[in-house]
Amino acid sequence: MIASYEDFAHRSRLIANLEHKRQLPVWDRLMFIAAVATALLELEQRMKPKDFQNFFKVLCTMMVKYDEKGDEMLTHLIMFIHQRAEYNVPYTDSIGSWVISNIKGSTPTEAELQVSPMIGNYLSDSLTSWWTRA
Repeated sequence: MIASYEDFAHRSRLIANLEHKRQLPVWDRLMFIAAVATALLELEQRMKPKDFQNFFKVLCTMMVKYDEKGDEMLTHLIMFIHQRAEYNVPYTDSIGSWVISNIKGSTPTEAELQVSPMIGNYLSDSLTSWWTRA
């Protein structure tokens, strides 16, 4: 995910400061979880609800092996996306907002959130081509 960092560091001071603070692993962690959530949203549309719930439980168990709070973070992100979808917020905006909020550790400003759709679209575009290839 370092390559994605380089794509966004020049667009956001908040993101660029991660390198100065030697916190690039934070970016990798958040982008990994956001990528998993992006893929899950695609799967959710293709699976029966019960099958998806079972898959999600197994995935959360596996996430803990990658990151001790990975299951909590993933669950929180999925809930955040679904809550905002009720207000017609595109999931790509929600994913990006979640990443920015977690980098900052508090509510981001409007200026900080301007990069949010770009982050969500980056993940969606990267993964959609994988899901839709023949």
